Amino acid sequence: MDLSALRRFTQPALLTGGDQSAPFFPAVVERLARALPHAARHLFAGAGHVPHLTQPAAYVEVVGGFIAGVSTPTGQSIRAPDERPTPAA
Repeated sequence: MDLSALRRFTQPALLTGGDQSAPFFPAVVERLARALPHAARHLFAGAGHVPHLTQPAAYVEVVGGFIAGVSTPTGQSIRAPDERPTPAA
């Protein structure tokens, strides 16, 4: 499979799945992550194909952390203003 076109994808991407999913799945996630220039990946230990259903708290933590680290082209966080950390005094 030719994934070279994915190198032009400039948006951040988060690839998630479970390490107990289909045997080929972790390799697919790794290959996609190498093809996407701004990809992050997370395989949930002990989870199958739907970690957002089987491990919802962990999933929210991972996705929330990813979103917290993403910013717009102008450098602004994409989090809502009330979610931004308060600067230390």
